[in-house]
Amino acid sequence: ITSKVIIPEKMQQSGDTHAQTVVFYASMANALSSTLGSYFTPPSLNKMGAMDGDGPWEYSWKEGELTVTVKIAIVVDQYVWEAYYSGKINDISVNNFLAVKAQQALNERSGNFESYQPPLSTVQATYSWSLDSAESLLFQVIASTFQQGGKFVGKSNVDQSGELLVYKLQGQDYVINQQFLWHRQGTGEWWDFTNGVVDSSGVWN
Repeated sequence: ITSKVIIPEKMQQSGDTHAQTVVFYASMANALSSTLGSYFTPPSLNKMGAMDGDGPWEYSWKEGELTVTVKIAIVVDQYVWEAYYSGKINDISVNNFLAVKAQQALNERSGNFESYQPPLSTVQATYSWSLDSAESLLFQVIASTFQQGGKFVGKSNVDQSGELLVYKLQGQDYVINQQFLWHRQGTGEWWDFTNGVVDSSGVWN
């Protein structure tokens, strides 16, 4: 992952609840992309050693009680990574457990990943992103532990403005819960929804 959600400094320091809500979601998205980057670096930027030939490649290392094995391959126009764990995860014993699977375009302009929760390979979180023609970052996060399986979708522009939509799972469908729009100066607007209908709105300065 090569792009981050950029939040104006004024918003990061704001005492407004809605501004801080945006900062929270942006931080969550950035944390997911950073976690992915710590495991999966494209072969051209790989820090674990030389990757000769056309792949696939495989690396293993120890992290405490865990043995981590990363497999990397090029499939059509994408890098594909898989991380397997053997050992113990939060006192759960696993053997060759697929913990994370990710893809990234060779041109590094889009990607996605899923993380799984042992022992039943339940999807824990998904993160997908792309860069549009204006170099704005488009991103989506779905997390099973977040607001009863909620998701959020956003856009981060190069001038530090952006927008965010927050959804929650209602039955089998996602319904909009909050919407935010912020400007490069750090000011912004917000809307709260009930059953998909705006019930309150406001601004922060």
